[in-house]
Amino acid sequence: MADTKITSATLFASELNRETALAMAAECATQKETAEFLGCSPSTFSRALAKCPEFRTEYESVLYDASAQLLERLREIPFSEGDAGRARIQVDALQRYLELRWPQRYGKRMEVTVRHADMRGALDRAKQRAGRIIEGEVVRDAKALLQGAGSSEQGEDSD
Repeated sequence: MADTKITSATLFASELNRETALAMAAECATQKETAEFLGCSPSTFSRALAKCPEFRTEYESVLYDASAQLLERLREIPFSEGDAGRARIQVDALQRYLELRWPQRYGKRMEVTVRHADMRGALDRAKQRAGRIIEGEVVRDAKALLQGAGSSEQGEDSD
């Protein structure tokens, strides 16, 4: 590479860098791997993507389509790997990668439906408890209980 420093403004000025980034995206390379290959930091790569929205769209599209290749590989692992334990580890790792990389498409989904929840009563009771603690009533009540327990123990000892 040349001695000039690659910046976010100049990274995708080169058609070669654009093609390289897209080819690496097609192979599901991470942004960090792509940045290192292009000779810049991951943050420079990320800033360059932000500065070129049309290229970012193309890059993300290629990366997203590459997930289909990963799915195909995921389906082939159990049949191509002789060791069942090793195959399970590879499948689990690839599934986790897909979930993290594309959570909307491959992430675990949870459906939550809330029909009606009236929390007013619980909140009022909590405010009352908080008010008593702030006013010192709970502390005084606890002291009274402790003093009462102490005097009853003394009364039992005198019998």
